[in-house]
Parts: sequence; C-alpha cells; structure tokens
Amino acid sequence: MLLSAPSLGLFGFVEDSAADLEGWRAVSDVPPVPNRFRACAEYGRDLLRGQVLTHHSPSRNGNYRIFPLTTLTFSQEAANNGNVLDEQISVTTWPGYRVPVPDLPRYPEATLDGETIWIPNWNGKDHGEMAPPPPELYLRRARQVSLEKPQALLDFVRNVGGVPWVLEDRDLFPETKEARARFAYNRNRRYSEPQLIAGRGWGVHLDEVAYRLRVLDVLGRHAVAYRRGDYLAPVWQEVYGSERAGEVKTEKDAWREFSYHARQALQFFHVRVEVFNTDTGHELSRHGAATFLEVGVLQMVNDLADQVDYLTCPNCGTVFARQVGGSTHFSRSTGVTYCSPRCATNARVRAYRARKRAEMSV
Repeated sequence: MLLSAPSLGLFGFVEDSAADLEGWRAVSDVPPVPNRFRACAEYGRDLLRGQVLTHHSPSRNGNYRIFPLTTLTFSQEAANNGNVLDEQISVTTWPGYRVPVPDLPRYPEATLDGETIWIPNWNGKDHGEMAPPPPELYLRRARQVSLEKPQALLDFVRNVGGVPWVLEDRDLFPETKEARARFAYNRNRRYSEPQLIAGRGWGVHLDEVAYRLRVLDVLGRHAVAYRRGDYLAPVWQEVYGSERAGEVKTEKDAWREFSYHARQALQFFHVRVEVFNTDTGHELSRHGAATFLEVGVLQMVNDLADQVDYLTCPNCGTVFARQVGGSTHFSRSTGVTYCSPRCATNARVRAYRARKRAEMSV
C-alpha cells in the first residue's frame, strides 16, 4: 500500500496538524512484541479466550499468518501481551527490478575551515571527479562515519562526495532546515546554509553532510529490520527519543516515516532525457548530479527489490548484504560469512593462531 507522509522531518520540530494525525494515532498502548512472534501470540490469546480466529491480522486468504516455530507455548501473560495488528501492510518496490546507480562527484581538493567544507570553484568549474559510489553506502559508510568529527566528514566528501549544491535541497523536504539547525546545535555547532563565494568556492556546512548520513543510516536500519523480520517501530523510537517516541507505535507508522524520507530522495530518479557533450562528457540538460543520500537510498531500494538477506560480519560486526573487496566488478551475496576477503583472512589467521596456542599448551 502507498503510505501518506506526515508533516514532519526526521529530526524536525514542525507541529503536526490534527488532520495529519487523525486516523493513525489511535493505536494499541500494549507494548509490541517482535512481528515474527506476534501472529503466534495473537493465535494463542484467542485460543485461551475461546474467540473465533477471523478478525486479528488475517492474511490475504483469511487465515492467520503463523510463522514456523519448533515449539509453541502459550501462557495467559503472553496472550495478554500479544500486540494486535490493525491491518496488513503489503510492501513492494517500483519498479520491481534494480535501477542503475549513477556515479557521484567527489572532491579530493576539498578543505575544512571551521565548520564549513570548501569545494574549490574557479573559472566556473568545480574541481571534482565522477566516480562510482562505494558498495552498500547506506550500510557500510553511513554507519561508520563519525558525525561528531569534522575530519571524518571532510574525508567523506573527498572520497565519496555527492554533497548538495548551493540553493538545492532536492533530496530533503524544506521542513528539515530547522531540523538540521537543531541537529547542529545538539553537536555544539551553528548551522549555515550552503554558500558560493567567487574566488574561493562552494561552502557546505558540516551538518549538511552529517544530517544526510544520519537519515541514510536510519533508513538503512529500517530496511535491515524489515528483511530480518524484526519489529520496525523501535528503529524510529530511538531516533525521536522519549519526547516523540509515542508517535511511532506500529509498523504502519514506521513505514509512513520510511516512505516519507525515502520518497523525497528517490525523486531524482525519474523518466527523463539526458543530453551530454560528447567531447567533454558534461551534461547539457542541467539535470545535475545525484547526492550521496539519493544514491544510498537507491542502493537500498535495489536491495529490497532483490530481497537480499542482511548478515553481520563475525569479524568486524559490519552489517552487509554482499561480500565486497575482492573485485570492483563482482560481489557475492550467497555462501558468504564475512563482509570482505580481508575479514575472512583475519578470522582464519586468528583461528590458526588460537589453534597453535592450544596445541602448545597441551
């Protein structure tokens, strides 16, 4: 189903109107249980109550969605704590296949001055280079970059790029400007909008990058929780904190937040005509380059279309879908345990040394 968007940003402080919230705040106050066990809890509760199994979370064929478990044990407490699903939610991607991911402009010559990252711009030319985005940007980079460290954010702009252009907030809703200011304030920084100064270049505040990385990280955590069958609301409750955690209580609420932010970032990828200069390779249709947030969300939706299984590397703890690092043109998604050949090698070496120490101690 297509979910409507609430009138708020990810970290925004825009007041919601009664019309926006009407019809979706009336949810159960019972603490939810993970969704893979919820159907079983509801089934057991109704067995204890002697009710007919026809009205709580039916599937399309009218029966309960019972997940296969080795042993089912129901108690009165479990029956009372079973959270009621107000409706079934069908999640699909459109189109239902992978969409080509564009390159990102990165800026190796970017510099840091206070809280502003400056991208050289003289003679009407941004001194950057187009390069493929890192694999699984929304998983590997969004979680690993320290949002409090200016040097880490500068390195991200130099190596990944895809920062927003001056006067362009295409990948975020306008309401998030206030949210970005509060985001910066919470990190003892003062937010300022992007600026262009002749002779110096294009200045981007640290939190234009940090805020987008945070949005991408939260969307990625939602996607991982969904594919793993975990309950989705806690992902957003952690983001909003105690003041607004009550606004996201059900999976419907969580998907509303996800679609609200993801849909804005995906607007860049639409049917269009692109015109390029064959000599310089520059685009003449003025569509512009994608931001890293737009590319990261597209990578995520591609993985949802592929129905990937997310794994956790036992060596470094990285959440990943495909093993990368052995080749820039090939990655494996089946039969893998580690996120990269390097982690696999480190694990083998560590196991070998442990085995040798055990043999010497005998």
